[in-house]
Amino acid sequence: MIIKQQLVNSRAVTFSGVNRRQFITIHETGNVTKGAGAQAHANLQSKGFTSSWHWQVDDEFAIQSYPHTAQCWHAGDGRGNGNLYSIAIEICVNSDSRYQKAVANAARLTQQIMKEENIPLNRVVQHHHWSRKDCPHFLRSGRNGIDWYSFTKLLQEGAGKSPLKFGNTGSKIKELQKDLNKLGYKLVVDGSFGPKTRRAVQYFQAMHQLEVDGIVGPRTSAQLKEALINKAPIRLLKYANIGKAVGQLQLNLAETGYKITIDHSFGPETLQIVRQFQGREKLTVDGMVGLTTWESLKHQIFK
Repeated sequence: MIIKQQLVNSRAVTFSGVNRRQFITIHETGNVTKGAGAQAHANLQSKGFTSSWHWQVDDEFAIQSYPHTAQCWHAGDGRGNGNLYSIAIEICVNSDSRYQKAVANAARLTQQIMKEENIPLNRVVQHHHWSRKDCPHFLRSGRNGIDWYSFTKLLQEGAGKSPLKFGNTGSKIKELQKDLNKLGYKLVVDGSFGPKTRRAVQYFQAMHQLEVDGIVGPRTSAQLKEALINKAPIRLLKYANIGKAVGQLQLNLAETGYKITIDHSFGPETLQIVRQFQGREKLTVDGMVGLTTWESLKHQIFK
């Protein structure tokens, strides 16, 4: 599953308060039309729609349209707890999508949000819970091979697993190091989550669309698996970007010998140094850090 954001700028179809995030509400789109997957529904929200929800998931993508703090219009209960206190996930049911895979992806996303927002399993509910609408229809009926009970069992799988982080040791760290080595990080497989492993994890997080914290939690783990199977999304960094990913880029450029201020801001200095690096490595000198620049820098850092 590829996880990404396509945030809607407008708040025209949300309430003005802050979502208290005490529940997760599971929906289905009800749209079986071919092509009506996660991207299509994210685009629908971006263009302006008469209702709103936080996430849409299909058999390949999970796309976030609103931050969890937004009080979206999704539960059909007006200013009730569904709209004001819950995070909405829409499972796509388009006929050209693998429905059971979409449900599995929704379960993975739900697990992640449960951990991030400290929401217990008994507060993962159906749309039906709030307004008695027959939604999520296919999960409620089980007619597509998986029902609500099976979905909740998926949520219980892996519950309580701790993230991998600095200082951990053991076989799970060895597997992590082996996976990172398959992606070109050239670590010693010693089963110890030390500085070099943390640096590789941080680089991977900056390179992909992830929080750069050096901790292998649900989202990093999922993207790592995706990268091993397919090409997971690469984060394009460019002039005027800010954040931890930019700071990680600056740190790595400094490690290759450039004198650069690590201020987490892609300003004129960083732009100039990126162009210098691209010229030195005989890459396209455009000042933007995409796949080839990330990979070339990786090769320099993880020799």
